[in-house]
Amino acid sequence: MGEAKTPAAEETAIPNFFEVWKAMYFAYEDVVTAGLRTWVNTRSYAVSIDMILNTYLQMQRFCNDLNNQFFAKTPLPSKTDLARVAELVIGVEDKIDSLESELDTRAITKDLRELKNELKEKLGGIDELSNQVSRIESSIDSLASAVKQLEKKVSAGAAPAKKTVK
Repeated sequence: MGEAKTPAAEETAIPNFFEVWKAMYFAYEDVVTAGLRTWVNTRSYAVSIDMILNTYLQMQRFCNDLNNQFFAKTPLPSKTDLARVAELVIGVEDKIDSLESELDTRAITKDLRELKNELKEKLGGIDELSNQVSRIESSIDSLASAVKQLEKKVSAGAAPAKKTVK
C-alpha cells in the first residue's frame, strides 16, 4: 500500500526573519536616502534650517537673559561671580607664594648676617689672641736677651753681686 502524504507530514518553511528585516531595511534606506538628498538640495530645506537656527539662537538668548535676571535677583552666585572669585583666589595664591619666597630669602639673608657677625666676633677674638701672642713673643725675646746678657756676664767672670742680709 502506498503511503499518502498528509498535510502534517509536509515540511512547512519558516521564513528567516533576519533576512526579511535586512532586505526591508536596505530597501527603506535607499528610498529615504534618495528623498533626503533631493530635499537637501532644495531652497525650502535651506530656509527651514535657517529658521530652525534662528529659533534656537533666540531661545538660547532668551534663556541666558532669563538666567541672568534670575541670578541678579537671587543671592546665588552666577558663573561670572564664581569666575571672578576664582581669579581673586588665584591672585591671592600668587601673592602668598611670592611672600613665602621673599620670607625665605629674608630668612637666608638673616642667617648669613648672623654668620657674618659670628665670624667677625671670632676673627676679633683671633686678632686679640694674635696681639697677646705678639706680646708674649716680645716678652720672651726680652727675657731671652736678658738671659744672654746674664750669660755673657757669667762667662766673662763677673759674678753678679750678692747682697747679704744681716
